[in-house]
Amino acid sequence: TEQSENIAEAVLRCCQAAGYTDGPLNFDIMLSGDKVVVLEMSPRTGGNGIPTLISTATGFDTQAATCEYALGLEPMTRTHPPTAAGSMVFGASSSGIIQRIATGATIEMVPEVVESVVSHTRGDLAGTFDNGGNALGYAVFRLASGLSYQDMTARLKEALSLALEPACTSER
Repeated sequence: TEQSENIAEAVLRCCQAAGYTDGPLNFDIMLSGDKVVVLEMSPRTGGNGIPTLISTATGFDTQAATCEYALGLEPMTRTHPPTAAGSMVFGASSSGIIQRIATGATIEMVPEVVESVVSHTRGDLAGTFDNGGNALGYAVFRLASGLSYQDMTARLKEALSLALEPACTSER
């Protein structure tokens, strides 16, 4: 698509300006119509389950390919036809002390979940999820036929079972 081409061109321009010619690349962009703004780039495979998401959707193992490349080997590019997959980063709508939160193992009991990480436990402080530093974890999932992304994220929010108590904001 034209949008994909615009993204590729913007990232390529940034790579050329930085002198980055090969290897893994993680980037964040913002789109506004046909305008692409590259917010951040780093030479890594990505966080929040992105390598698992790519592998689930395409069969391409970015982590194995990166290791093979680093060892001077020709990376294996095994893939399968694209399948519907998604991911969700968990976060709290307001800050507070966690009173209840599921474990990654509990989240993985939700059908279609491929991988899940919950990085916080009961008693931890959860910040308002307005930036990646306040994430509580993530899940990567397949989208079965007839299941929308919104349906799946609603299931995950329910499974996360997050309950907070307001954090004390003043000294006594």
